[in-house]
Amino acid sequence: MYFFRRLNIKSQIAVLIAIITVFMLVSFGIIDFMTGRAVKRTTLESNEKLLQQVEGRVAAFTDDMENISLSLFYSPTIINYIGLSQEVDRVLAYEDVSAVCSNAMSLKKGIKGVMIYDGKGELCAGVGTNRTIPAGIESVSQVVYTGCLGKDKKYYAIVYPIYDLKSTETKKRLGSGVLLMDCGQLGDILENSLVTQGSAISILDKNDRCMAFRGAKHDEKGLHGGKDAEYVTRRTQLSKAGWTLVSDVPGTELQAGRQTIRKYCTAAFAAIAVILAFFVFTLWTGILRPVKKATEFAKRYPLGEKDKRLEMDYKNEIGDMARSLNQMLDDIQRLSSDVQSSQKKMYEMVLDQKQMEIISYRNQVNPHFLYNTFDCIRGMAAYYNVPQIAEITSALSRFYRYTVKGDDCVTIADEVLNIQEYAKIIEHRFMGRISVNVDASKEILSCTTIKLLLQPLVENSVFHGLEQKVEGGRVEVFLTPRGAGKIHIKVRDNGVGIEKDRLEEILQHLEQREKIFPGEPDSGYGIGLANVYHRIRLFYGEHAEFDITSKKDIGTTVTVCIPNSAAGGIDVSGIIN
Repeated sequence: MYFFRRLNIKSQIAVLIAIITVFMLVSFGIIDFMTGRAVKRTTLESNEKLLQQVEGRVAAFTDDMENISLSLFYSPTIINYIGLSQEVDRVLAYEDVSAVCSNAMSLKKGIKGVMIYDGKGELCAGVGTNRTIPAGIESVSQVVYTGCLGKDKKYYAIVYPIYDLKSTETKKRLGSGVLLMDCGQLGDILENSLVTQGSAISILDKNDRCMAFRGAKHDEKGLHGGKDAEYVTRRTQLSKAGWTLVSDVPGTELQAGRQTIRKYCTAAFAAIAVILAFFVFTLWTGILRPVKKATEFAKRYPLGEKDKRLEMDYKNEIGDMARSLNQMLDDIQRLSSDVQSSQKKMYEMVLDQKQMEIISYRNQVNPHFLYNTFDCIRGMAAYYNVPQIAEITSALSRFYRYTVKGDDCVTIADEVLNIQEYAKIIEHRFMGRISVNVDASKEILSCTTIKLLLQPLVENSVFHGLEQKVEGGRVEVFLTPRGAGKIHIKVRDNGVGIEKDRLEEILQHLEQREKIFPGEPDSGYGIGLANVYHRIRLFYGEHAEFDITSKKDIGTTVTVCIPNSAAGGIDVSGIIN
């Protein structure tokens, strides 16, 4: 390595070219050797995959035939027909049997005939082509696939035993059904399964008689797995049918692609050598030299030469890179000062916007009422002995006193008391037709939350869910701890509910932070939901959960889940100054 570094660039390139040339020659020899092995292995693997595909087709074929046999021979028509003992009855039922058999033959084009044997082994019905089957095979106890039948060897049979499924006797055989099949159908299974032009594939029965064949014509010895060295033979047993799948591949064709690959490799290595030489030249003159110059400039730039730019007179991508780099440096220098000043402005704008939103939402539910006037009205009502007016005025005074007091954060207990005062107002206003019930767990009463979290939700239920009902209804408020550090709030009414499309629209508006103002004709569900939703998002951010469920004419449930300040949640007391 030290000697190599002492050489100049041209010598180094020459040494590299020599090393690459030797490497390419050695690689060519290795590739030629490995190619011969790989081609043979690949051909045999491809042949194995094709055989597996054929096995799969045969398995699918046998499954189809067994399904057809099961639906045919266990049909009520066939079962009843076998059970008939009188010849006259069988003659009368034969038309139905023939129809069922013909329908089954139409399901598979290879089915040429159907024969039915009774329990005595006698043929009692037949449709389509008839062939003599081996003696005794009609009495089998399981499915049997025969070999070639007859001298023409064009047919084979599938024998299917028929048992009495209603009998308590184990496997009481009623008879047998036989499907006479065309061997030509097996030939279709062998289509597109030849790995080379001179290969052959065939299906043999148990007596090594050829039932189906595709490919080049070989002698009987080579075709059926003889030890002839010119062929590579693969035999596979087809378990269900008991047949044998035989594949013959000529040994010469296993190396047929080697010469072609050798020619392509030679041409490829020659082209690589030419391209390599041109690449080395271009690499030095067009890339390495300008990159070296750009690297030197990049090292000098941070050292105080920020006003200088890279000078490189190239009309290609290197020149574009230099011009883009100079433009980038100009933009960075111009924008760096803008970013510093704009960041400060942006943070100030965000803080102002948050404060304005909080004030806006507070003002929507905190109008400044003159609650002292209500105290005066309460006193006059008590003087004139009108207790109902005194009670509702007192509740209204306490409600507005709570609303306008300056605290931004209150306890759950304060919120519950405020809802109870609001409930009195609602019950008097609707003359007991609408009631509000509050159920709060004691362990969360001292927890801190934002003020006026519950009242807008209850008011929303009253005026949008229950006011429209003639018989009135109730609003139920539940406040319970949930898990670690969460408060679960549920406001449920048995009002008119919300249509599904309208509910989806409301949720979509809330997610998009759009305000729904009461003055709009299509505001639909008031400002209460939007107000609470946006305030909990401002206070708690992603720690808050909000959901609405509703069923038409059944009621609506609003669910809010916020952090529990007493359990180590978010401290909301310091959010607003």
